[in-house]
Parts: sequence; structure tokens; C-alpha cells
Amino acid sequence: MTKLYRFLLKYICEKIVIQGYFHEKNIKEYYEIAKETAKFLKKQITKNGLIHWYDNNKKLEKPFLIAPAGSVFYILDKFELKFDDSILSKQNPDGSYPNALGYNDSRDKTPTLGWSQFIFLYLSTKVTKPLPKPKTKPFNIPEDKSKLKNYNLVKLTKGNSGYVFFRKDKIVSFSKKIKSSSFKIPKENGELQILVDNYIPKKVKVKKSQKIIKINLEKNNLLYKLKRLFNYH
Repeated sequence: MTKLYRFLLKYICEKIVIQGYFHEKNIKEYYEIAKETAKFLKKQITKNGLIHWYDNNKKLEKPFLIAPAGSVFYILDKFELKFDDSILSKQNPDGSYPNALGYNDSRDKTPTLGWSQFIFLYLSTKVTKPLPKPKTKPFNIPEDKSKLKNYNLVKLTKGNSGYVFFRKDKIVSFSKKIKSSSFKIPKENGELQILVDNYIPKKVKVKKSQKIIKINLEKNNLLYKLKRLFNYH
């Protein structure tokens, strides 16, 4: 159920709503299909939040999604469907929204950026006045410019621009902006995280005994973006 729900949500957002394809006569039928799906999503909205799980085709009373429900609000609003937005009153004093209700763990207590973005997307469509310009400067990842005396060489089969992070005991001990397909990392045991433009991020366990580390990266495709956008867990 969860995978199907995420797929339908992504399809409506990207193919029907966001890109506005339904305005074209030749795919008017897709608009009607999408609207029926939106009506299904509307049924999952309750005063406590968005129904998250089914068991044997029966809705479970808990847990509910709160912040992520904003993505469904956004869709229903586009189709001009009225819905219960009671959960908007659950906003925390600091402006955040709870992730969920009924998990009885950190998801009920600790708001997160990833999930809050959905309700922010919906609320931002209700802003009628221009927002003030941000006073803070864009965040830039600092580059480690220290010279490595003992190092291993990493070679990427694809991609040559991005960032690399080296973790030792789960703590980032080295970071570097990469501008070519080969670069140096500390000659230590640890985990390498590679973020290369237009490619799927990758984590690799490395050993100090490896003199040359070859890494193959996969192209950042639509399927990956879909999984990334709606990977709630």
C-alpha cells in the first residue's frame, strides 16, 4: 500500500499538477484519472492526520502523518477539492510541525526538515505578499585544504564535480570539494561518502591497505528522484 501511495502521489505532482500537462486536450483523460486518485487521497485525511498504513485492506487508526500531509493538501488544493485541514493547528511554538502521531518514538516528538518541507510547500502557496529577502548567506561546505602526506587515491568511473566526505567512527574527519575524477583521501579505515553532480550519492567502506580505490557511480534518474522524494523512512 505504501509503495502504491507514494507512486500515485509522485505521478500526480510531477506529471499532472506541477507540470500542468492536464491543460493539453490530448491528455484530458489523464486529468480525470488523476482527479479520481486525488479523491482517494482525500479519504485518507482525518482530523488527526494522514492515514499511513493499511492492514488487510483496512485502515489502521495509528499512526498518522502530520507534516507530510502537506503534500496531499497541495494536490487537493490544485484540484479544488475541499478537505479537513484541522492538523494545521498542530503547529509547534517554534513554527515546525510534528512528523507524525502514533509511532510512540522520535517521529512523534522531533520535527525534521525532510518531512516539514511537505507542509511548508502547501503553506507557501497561501502566501499573498512577497517574502522578505533572507538575511543569512547561502551555506557553503568548507573545503579541507590540508595536504595529505599519507593517502589513498580514489578514481571515479563517472563524474568529476562534487564533494567527498570521509568518516572515521561515524564522524566526518575529512571533507573535500572534488573537481576531477581522481582525488586523495586519508590512508585510514573508514567510510567514504561521495556526492557528485547528476549522480546517485554513494557510500563505500574503505581500508587503509587500498592504494587505489575505483568507484562506479550510477546516473541520477527519475526513479531515484521518486524514491528520494517520498522515502519517508
